[in-house]
Amino acid sequence: MDDLIEQLRSGDKNSIKQVYLDFYEKCKWAVLKNGGDDEDAQETFQQALFSLLEKVQDQSFKVKALDNYLFRTCTFLWYATKRKRQRVSLTDTFSDEVEEVSYDESSEHRLTQKDKMYQALNEINETCRKLLELFFFEKLSDVEIAPIMNFAPNYVRVKRSRCIMELRKMV
Repeated sequence: MDDLIEQLRSGDKNSIKQVYLDFYEKCKWAVLKNGGDDEDAQETFQQALFSLLEKVQDQSFKVKALDNYLFRTCTFLWYATKRKRQRVSLTDTFSDEVEEVSYDESSEHRLTQKDKMYQALNEINETCRKLLELFFFEKLSDVEIAPIMNFAPNYVRVKRSRCIMELRKMV
């Protein structure tokens, strides 16, 4: 496993082919199982591979199981893509059908707060956003998040608390 990571670090093209051969099918399965198609699987795996190639350039990057790392990355990226598509789809659908909607003040306030939170989530640093999405949207435990984020399991809770405080300040 460390040999493959070293080969990726050095830019060996055969190592990228090897990653495709070894790990693509698992990613494809995850995307297909969750409502995607072959094209979605290809795009998701490429994004995960680019992410991996960026990570391996950091000499301190260590991973025990590359297949698990890529599987989790693919799953995370696919869910993010699905959420983004769902938001666009809902916006397109409702903007044509709804002329004017009246809300009471409390509903409007909740929607405004929700919009601010989503906007803040998009503006927060990448590490915090990924950590919060894994915890709140993917419903992963601290122990499951730790290897994905390369944190110690007891540090995940601390980092999550800091990220939530940062998010609250932004909202």
